[in-house]
Amino acid sequence: MFNSRTILLTKPEFFSGEADIINALFTAGLPILHLRKPHATAEQVDALVAQIDASFRDRIVMHDHDLHSCHTLEEVRKKKQQLTINSKLSTINSYIFLSPIFDSISKQGYHAAFTDEELRQAHSDGIIDEHVVALGGITPDNAHKALALGFGGVAILGDIWQSDNPVERLKQYQNHKQ
Repeated sequence: MFNSRTILLTKPEFFSGEADIINALFTAGLPILHLRKPHATAEQVDALVAQIDASFRDRIVMHDHDLHSCHTLEEVRKKKQQLTINSKLSTINSYIFLSPIFDSISKQGYHAAFTDEELRQAHSDGIIDEHVVALGGITPDNAHKALALGFGGVAILGDIWQSDNPVERLKQYQNHKQ
């Protein structure tokens, strides 16, 4: 079920054993880790990255201003136009998150913002495409639905990090039958 745009976002805060879990997730097949630590210093982020096996570091995307999470289809349309003008949308790590696609796992009361019909129409209109990644409430049971709606990938957060065993939970994505 993994594709090249199956992305795991880190928890926003650091936690004990995080690098070991990240290494294990990469070993289990994680394609991309989106490292997002909004309140961290560059030194703290560098220290975490230094603990991640060097062979996995090319699969880490650092969160910066070029990676944007949108909450409306109009935001996606505008951001894609801006990125295309700046010639950044064609690079492998250029993608836009749209959320929430499903009810959030990590944020209480954060519900799906779009109907399936709205998402299908946005795909038909070229708003949702291979550069738009579904975020919000992604699980092994609904990830395939997001891809079928035209998203170029899925971003996972709460489903993995709130699991008792993140590696085993990740394997459920790999083994899930569509």
